[in-house]
Amino acid sequence: MKTTKSTTEAALEIVARACAASDRKSLVHELFEVVQNVVGFDCGSVVSYQGAPLITLNKPEICHTLWIQHGARYARDMMPHDRASEAHADVVHDRSLLSARERDRRSMYREYLQPLGSCNFIVVRVRSGATLQQVITFTRVGRSIFREADVATLVRLRAPLAIALRLLSDSQTLPSGQTLPSGQMLPARQIFPDSRVATTARGAADFSLSRLTAREQHIVRYLARGLQNAEIAELCGTSRNTVRNQLAKIFRKLEVTTRAELVAHTLPELLGR
Repeated sequence: MKTTKSTTEAALEIVARACAASDRKSLVHELFEVVQNVVGFDCGSVVSYQGAPLITLNKPEICHTLWIQHGARYARDMMPHDRASEAHADVVHDRSLLSARERDRRSMYREYLQPLGSCNFIVVRVRSGATLQQVITFTRVGRSIFREADVATLVRLRAPLAIALRLLSDSQTLPSGQTLPSGQMLPARQIFPDSRVATTARGAADFSLSRLTAREQHIVRYLARGLQNAEIAELCGTSRNTVRNQLAKIFRKLEVTTRAELVAHTLPELLGR
């Protein structure tokens, strides 16, 4: 059941829970729990385009079996959603895209969704620059339909969800040079050495965007969208070296050491603008 938690509160909680999670599966379920409090849904899933296993919430085991057998075909069925989401802040409602007849013709609907009693779903894409990394789906069953307000809420939550999921990597490097297995996370203290994310992100002035120049603020917003240095350079009409130097200045001004930490600390202001 939805609560009165605000979107900003939910976004901050997503980042805080991501820092506390110990593995990919527990992280995804933590994220689903937060989103359920602001956008009610019945079941969900996270599909990785980097080889990580499918993770689902409230879906029967047959869904895993079907995805293993036919995932490539279902992914092709999702291509219209992927293309449409590029023009809609990487969030799209299937009802706004396909008619009932078009949905019924697609194997993913017939084989994978209809047996669940699925009525409609929203797709949230997680990208790194132009590369699609993961797709999150939120599904309602029966007669419950997502509304425009639900889509708008997920548009605002897409950035923190992307930040949380990007804290995972198939191979994260430890300070010693060792690596973690696929799907494991670095401890929060190694990602954010000063452990200030959960508390400082709630409004400390030290991380105010007002401390940055207009160009530096643009760069922070581009980072929150998942853009890489080359893409930021193209948008800013400058070179990758210049962007790298500007990032170094931003890190020093805000006393952060990683891109994820930078976005997490400035998230309240980014969401409020």
